[in-house]
Amino acid sequence: MTPDDIAARLDEALARPNADSGAWSPPHVDRDAFLDLKRAELRAARVVPYAVTFHPGDEAALLGPWEDREYTLFVVARAGPDVLLFDPGTLLFTLGLVAAAGRYAVTGYSSGDALAEWIT
Repeated sequence: MTPDDIAARLDEALARPNADSGAWSPPHVDRDAFLDLKRAELRAARVVPYAVTFHPGDEAALLGPWEDREYTLFVVARAGPDVLLFDPGTLLFTLGLVAAAGRYAVTGYSSGDALAEWIT
């Protein structure tokens, strides 16, 4: 997949209606307003997709079926240490962070719902 293909996948995910999103929202706020705000934050955090190498540790195994091998994932958004990663092999997004020495860690589950992964 090219960076343009990956960016198109993110565009498709962000076009999903709020009613179809599995994203969490606080119970005391208007869900649509909250998701619209978070979607705007994610759009503002977008970057030109770039490849990073990820090797899951023991904690990542608790979050999904990660094998003990290196993965090439793409960063599609970044805000501080938080990154939204895309796996071109599974076509899924996952929240991660930039750890010490430029290493990447996965901090959440994976799904095709970029907004849901960004909010978790």
